[in-house]
Amino acid sequence: MQCTHCASDAVSALPSGPRVLRHAGEVQAGASSASPVCSAPSAQVSVQTPAPAMAEQLLKALVTMARQAENVGERFPEEARRIHYDEAPARTIRGIASREETEELLEEGILVLPAPVPPEGDLH
Repeated sequence: MQCTHCASDAVSALPSGPRVLRHAGEVQAGASSASPVCSAPSAQVSVQTPAPAMAEQLLKALVTMARQAENVGERFPEEARRIHYDEAPARTIRGIASREETEELLEEGILVLPAPVPPEGDLH
């Protein structure tokens, strides 16, 4: 048995949940109730690069969301807190926050999405 990611032979089988059969009599050749686990010390996992079309769709979605959001600029962390704590009307906002400010917002339970900002001329 080999690891499907690194082709190492240092693989062992561990118990796994039951396999659900979709059709009566379905049997997988060589099937067991264990899943292989790679124990190779230098196992490398390959990361798939998104297709250009998928990246383009993501960029279009970000631009659409940015166009619909109110730009609060440097006041983003303060305004996000005001909205979160019901001190300001709920609405979608965008703006600028440092890495530290973003981490503080996330630690407070305020959901923010750090994203690259498209050029201002492309928004509104």
